[in-house]
Amino acid sequence: MIKAVIVDDQAFCVEMLSDLLQDHCGRNVEVVAACSSGRDALKQIPKVKPDVIFLDVEMPGMTGFEMLKKISKRNFEVIFTTSYDKYMVDAMRHSAIDYLMKPIKPEELKESVSRLLKKHNHNFSGDRIQALFDNLRSRKNRFNKIALPTRDGLVFIAIDQILQCESDSNYTTIHLASNEKMLVTKTLKDIETLIDSDEFFRIHHSHLVNLNHVKRYVKGAGGYVILSNDSSVNVSRNRKEDFIEHFSKL
Repeated sequence: MIKAVIVDDQAFCVEMLSDLLQDHCGRNVEVVAACSSGRDALKQIPKVKPDVIFLDVEMPGMTGFEMLKKISKRNFEVIFTTSYDKYMVDAMRHSAIDYLMKPIKPEELKESVSRLLKKHNHNFSGDRIQALFDNLRSRKNRFNKIALPTRDGLVFIAIDQILQCESDSNYTTIHLASNEKMLVTKTLKDIETLIDSDEFFRIHHSHLVNLNHVKRYVKGAGGYVILSNDSSVNVSRNRKEDFIEHFSKL
């Protein structure tokens, strides 16, 4: 049984989430404390030692983020509950942080709990939360880090250190500026959607490149680019014009 703490300044939100957990996840989740403020939660968390905190982002006095920063040992998972804020949601997504949009829907809650059960006892919460803080501090619409799944867990990569992403069937090989390579368990399309930056361009059906690391373009039928590590990547014919136009706008 997973022990949960709910932190939300609005009493009706606490009651609604408690009822949803009881009705739809009662076999797996037990609410051991409900807190109306970050300060109250800071007192309760060490006592009840939760496995997960359902944490409201926007609270008066102390936000959910400010509360987390005051906890040195974050040996619990966090599922944020928030109203829609595109930048904040994107930062969570890039950091592999789970979240629920208010008003919380039963199906989305069950999916979050299901994900939680799968990764329970494989705790990467501390690293994910730190990545989230780093991303929230970064310039708006540009994130510093991306969290990607590997066979062993999660790896946190500085986006500006990615040279290119190369399709490998249902996996993707990430090439870094350090010449290190890593295989992640996402398709190239998944990576492209997650990065979602004008500074990356898919020059070939198998290659997504960081345009900041392109040193030179060599003409040809499609041509090819030379990256900052002196490796070369072919540009497909049908993407050549779009690539040149896109690159010229940066």
